Amino acid sequence: MTSNEQRFWESAVAEAVHRRGPPDQTAEILARLAGGNRAAAPRRLRPWLRYPLELAVAATVVLAIGVSTGLLTWPSEPPADTPGKDVPYSSPAASVLRLDEQGLELVRGWALVRTGAPGLRCGASKLTDIQGVVLLRAGSAPRDEQWEEVRNWLNENQLETDMLKTKSWVYGLALAALVIQGSAVLDGQTIKAQDSPADVAVKWYPVETLREIDLLPPDATHVETHMKGDYLKALMEFERMEGLRVLGPQEVTPELLGIIGTAKGLKVLDLRGNNFGPTGVTFPQASLPYLKWLGVDLADHGFSIESLKQIADQGVKVEIGTVRCSAGLLAALKTAFPGTQVLSVTNAEDADLKELSTFQQLKRLELVNCKSGELGFVGLAKSGSLQEMALDTPVSLEAMHQIAKLKSLHTLHLLGGTDWSKELCSTLAGMKLSKLAVPGRNAREIVNLLNANQLGAWQAKTLVWTGTLGSADFVNACVVTVRVGATRVVMEKLEGRVLMADSFQNMAVWADENPAIEGALEEIEIFIATEFLIHQSPKPDTNLPAEQAGDFAKFLARCPKLKTITLHRHESLRGDGKWQPQAFVDALRKALPKVTIECDK
Repeated sequence: MTSNEQRFWESAVAEAVHRRGPPDQTAEILARLAGGNRAAAPRRLRPWLRYPLELAVAATVVLAIGVSTGLLTWPSEPPADTPGKDVPYSSPAASVLRLDEQGLELVRGWALVRTGAPGLRCGASKLTDIQGVVLLRAGSAPRDEQWEEVRNWLNENQLETDMLKTKSWVYGLALAALVIQGSAVLDGQTIKAQDSPADVAVKWYPVETLREIDLLPPDATHVETHMKGDYLKALMEFERMEGLRVLGPQEVTPELLGIIGTAKGLKVLDLRGNNFGPTGVTFPQASLPYLKWLGVDLADHGFSIESLKQIADQGVKVEIGTVRCSAGLLAALKTAFPGTQVLSVTNAEDADLKELSTFQQLKRLELVNCKSGELGFVGLAKSGSLQEMALDTPVSLEAMHQIAKLKSLHTLHLLGGTDWSKELCSTLAGMKLSKLAVPGRNAREIVNLLNANQLGAWQAKTLVWTGTLGSADFVNACVVTVRVGATRVVMEKLEGRVLMADSFQNMAVWADENPAIEGALEEIEIFIATEFLIHQSPKPDTNLPAEQAGDFAKFLARCPKLKTITLHRHESLRGDGKWQPQAFVDALRKALPKVTIECDK
């Protein structure tokens, strides 16, 4: 504050507190403003009106001077991290959430958005059409200790941290989302509040022995098990059990259902992933009066569509897992459950695919071991609702030609034994996809096709590479992404797939020998989520040696738009002392300070 400013404020305070100041000229000033006549006699103000006017004029003058000198500023829009304000978005103090002409941008940390909030972007991810309440975090879902950092902020927003910790997050390209209420669209995919008790909002405890029943913590209410016979009977005596997940594959028999029917207070029953015997079964609904949710597959000799419809009519939410096709099964399912939006179908033939095209609200479809030929896909191509399709089955060029006719399809997962060819690449180039998932093992094959032929760019801007990714596959996946005109590459791990950590050095060497790749890597955004497994580690007591981080970082340094790396523990490393990644992660963060790196505990 300057000396002039200081004298001004001292004078203003003295006048306000001690009534010391220059002569009162309020009436004269008001008269001049009213008529501009200097000779006009001043009008005496009533005492009860005089002082308020003096204060109003003084306040106006003080405000004008304060604003002109920069000591006072006009209030701007409430900041995003201000709790209690009537704004549809919020973030804690340590996070960075910005509002500009394009909407909200989450630079780092957490955000909470509600109905009425503008679209939000975070790196390569976009969240739009927010209808409800969505909790967001840049990068990946939080670890336990990270929840504690925002507990007070969540409380200020009337959210219970311990309850939220039990829910499942949905992953976008650079953003993790937890839909608390309603729905939103994340990277082109509609995500909804988790109303399936079998999957979310609770913690499931594995139980395989009678001893483990006794060791269940006081808050345990949902259990999953492979138990059968008398062991399962003993589990049904667990009084706090509200949810049961029967792990398969095992046979669902009348005996098994009879045992389950003895459970008291069971609200959730998940039988998905199990088989049915040659004899029919009847669901023991009368024995389970508190049941609110049932998950089950459809197959011959399983629960009939009619019985499942009756269960649903009694207020039980029925969720269909896998449909093992047989004559008339899909038609009956459509009649009983016309609002079906997600299906996984095995052994589908021509007639089945034609029937699937008549599901008016079907948005996501997975085909496993499909037996249909070209005619079946001709029928499926008439679907007007399909948005996402996963093909875990060989796909012919003729079938892909028909799939390309699906006007609403924006995401395609090619998981099976696809026969890659110049014609197939050309077909993909003509499809209006936003995301395409391709097996990593095909990366080199696709590179060779692109090198040998003048093929047009693909419209899909995001390529998701799944499956095993060796060092050369990793680099080839980046090359393909650039060659087809995409701007984002996602290394997405599926169960049982591994990016071998002992091949990091090979990555760096391979890139050194191919300098032309460096320019390509600079053009794309890269998101990695993978499991790590060390083979022939020089230090058996360390699963991720810190020295290997240097080789990995040396390669990734060629990728200036690399956004996130999420390291997941491989299944074989579960158990005490088998997973010790901290030294590796610390070294990687030091080498790549601008990259968000997350790791399983």
